[in-house]
Amino acid sequence: MFEDLIREIKKLERGVRINVTIPSDGDGYLDRQCPSTECEALFKVLNEDWDTLVDTFKVYCPTCKHLAPSDQWATSEQTEYAKKVAFRDVQNRIDQALRSSASQFNRLQPKSSLINMSMRIEGRPSTAWVPANFIEAMQIQIKCKLCNCRFAVIGSGYFCPSCGDNSVEQTFIQQIEVTRTMISKIGEIEAVLMETLGRDIAHNNTRVLMEGRLQSLVTSFQRLSAELYPVLAGNSRKEIRRNAFQNITEANKIWTEAGGRPFYVILTPEELRNMETGFQRRHLLAHNEGIVDERYIRLTGDKTYNLGQRVVIVERFVLQVADAVEKVGIALIEDVRT
Repeated sequence: MFEDLIREIKKLERGVRINVTIPSDGDGYLDRQCPSTECEALFKVLNEDWDTLVDTFKVYCPTCKHLAPSDQWATSEQTEYAKKVAFRDVQNRIDQALRSSASQFNRLQPKSSLINMSMRIEGRPSTAWVPANFIEAMQIQIKCKLCNCRFAVIGSGYFCPSCGDNSVEQTFIQQIEVTRTMISKIGEIEAVLMETLGRDIAHNNTRVLMEGRLQSLVTSFQRLSAELYPVLAGNSRKEIRRNAFQNITEANKIWTEAGGRPFYVILTPEELRNMETGFQRRHLLAHNEGIVDERYIRLTGDKTYNLGQRVVIVERFVLQVADAVEKVGIALIEDVRT
């Protein structure tokens, strides 16, 4: 009587292949997650490029460059989604087999009999579950200059998922874009944090974000300059101390001696002062918990703070530093290319 159901169960026991299509976002990007437990960074790859450009056996994490086959990059949300779709598919198979068996049973019943029997299956076939939320839209979209793979990250993506290329120039531009994007949304971020965590925690978190942006700008400039300097200097390259480009006076001297333009030609006096002050404030945050010391006052001439105060990093100031850093960084790239 239940031949169809028994046949379907046996088929399931042998194993069946269920194709699950993972939805992409509104821009056609597919959510991915680094399988390394020490990283687990989230990023996106354009669905088209994931299918045509990314190697089945070699995918690189944009954050840590972890290497793994393409079938290991599903996010935790996608894994749960696939499980639920598969479960619904099995439910539907059994439901259809039951209905087929019931229909067959009813057809075989005698039409004229003292006792009439029929079988009916209650319930409706289930539809596939669709995830309610995608991972938050990534802030920066990148196209690899080497292989043209298009991917997106939050913060910075150092490596192309397809070929693993690391472009220091591209990373530098990203940091500027991330800074401006984050500052444009800082009010919204603080408002959400205030509703969920309270005013004090919200204010503290936005302060940490601003300090982090300033430090990232300095770090990205240091990395860009250190990579470009040997190219500019060529055979006249000198041995320089580590992180020398985090000091604007020293960086300017090194660059001009190698044949590049002096920073005061690139920036206005006010822009140069903002950049110098920003780099020195970053030094305080990294090495002195943000507390103003005599060295800071002597090097910057900043009259905003007295000795022993702690610097406050506000959005307007970070944008000013970002503008100056961007101008100098682009000029450095041009000096190397000309």
